[in-house]
Amino acid sequence: MEEMWAVLAQFGFIAEDHNDRFLVVELGEFPGCGTLSLVHLSVGEHPQHGHTKATNTFNFYAGEGEVILGAEQKRVPFSRGTQVSVPAGELHGFSVREKGGFLVSQTSPVTNPVTGERDVFYPDEP
Repeated sequence: MEEMWAVLAQFGFIAEDHNDRFLVVELGEFPGCGTLSLVHLSVGEHPQHGHTKATNTFNFYAGEGEVILGAEQKRVPFSRGTQVSVPAGELHGFSVREKGGFLVSQTSPVTNPVTGERDVFYPDEP
């Protein structure tokens, strides 16, 4: 898996490493699909967060666990082939039992390419 990330980085894709918990490779904007990114998740709990502008569609290619949705923390199981949609403004996080990842399509980029502003919020922030 690490080789795949290295190859993507060679082609200039933006990769964000979040302390070995997850890795994001932003593939860019695609007509009809929005912004596409590959996300690799390590085993463990990934705290909830949300996006005010972006609707997310997760397409899992590997791993097992649960997507944790909303303030009520509804748990939706995932494994290879699972698709989960999250509307803009809804909290989402992950509980991962077996490392894996997903291709995510977002209606709006998390990082604004012009201003650098990030569209991410956490439930404990005012």
